[in-house]
Order: sequence, then structure tokens, then C-alpha cells
Amino acid sequence: MVASRVSACVDRGGVGKRSGPVVWVRYIYCLPWPPSLNRQSVNRKARVKSGPKAGKVYMARMTSDETKLYRRAVEVAVRAGHRVPPKLSGRLDVAVLALPPEHYGARAWDLDNFWKVLLDSLKRAGVVVDDKQFDHEEIFRGNAVPGGRMLVSIFPYELDACFARLEDLGLPKPWEVASLVPALPF
Repeated sequence: MVASRVSACVDRGGVGKRSGPVVWVRYIYCLPWPPSLNRQSVNRKARVKSGPKAGKVYMARMTSDETKLYRRAVEVAVRAGHRVPPKLSGRLDVAVLALPPEHYGARAWDLDNFWKVLLDSLKRAGVVVDDKQFDHEEIFRGNAVPGGRMLVSIFPYELDACFARLEDLGLPKPWEVASLVPALPF
């Protein structure tokens, strides 16, 4: 079963914020387990249909059937909670909890192999205008569940919260990086 829900978070203001409550909307989706990026495309023989080279056979890189089915499943899941996808714009923050299928067991697997397929599918489903809008992305590895799931939370990107997170991790703010990195010799 796939589901989606929208939750509203109320922020009561703070330093540098407008007075009064500001409502941030968070979109939460429970999506099926995506195919690996390694299986997103396949090489197939194709034939030129028209023009001077009509009939010529060549190798083409095409989207796999597995990826097409996944994209369709994401579209259905997104529309389960909304009649029309939200088509979010602006700077966004995304957090994902990856719950692999049970047959993955103790096998080692890369989180990043599923990331691109998931974000591209959200774009194609109409949740966001483009996947380049995500300024902050986090993915967490969870326990195995039957069939596997990706729990996705999308909300507005808050610059202040990002800077606080950078400080927690001991990393510099973006404008401080230039002074820390030595000049390149070329």
C-alpha cells in the first residue's frame, strides 16, 4: 500500500523571522522501492525510422521497463493523496528513509544508487518543477520491510537551520570556505 499525506508545521517566529505564525507545509510520501541506478537504462538495438539512413540498426541507450514501471507507480502514489500533484517550486529540503526489501538481508548496497531514480520520478510525477531545486538532501538507511519502501519528506529549505546544522557538524558556512581552501596552482 502506498500513501501520501501533508502535514503543516507552525513556526512561532524567532530571530530574523516575521512576527506571528508562519506555516510551512511538509509533504510526506510512502513510495515503492526503486530499481537501482545500475538498472535504470539498458542497451537495445534500434532502427532508424526515416531519413537517408532509414533501416540502419544501431545500439541505443533506453530507459528500462523496470524504471518505467517504477515511475508509473510513483505517479499513482503521489496522486493517491492529491488529485493534482503539488508542483513545488523554490528551494526545497528532502529527507528520505530507505527501507530495503527483505531479500536484501545483510547484503551490502549503496544508498546513492536509488537516490537519482527516486528524485527523477518525483519530478516526472509532478511533485517538483525540477530535481535541481533540492538544496539539502538527506538519506537514511532503515530496516528491511516486505517489498521495500522509500519514505520521502519534502519541505521548504530553511537557510538558518542549514547553517546551524553545519555548525553542529563542525563545517564552515559557504562564504567561509574560500578563506579555508588554498589557492589552486593553475
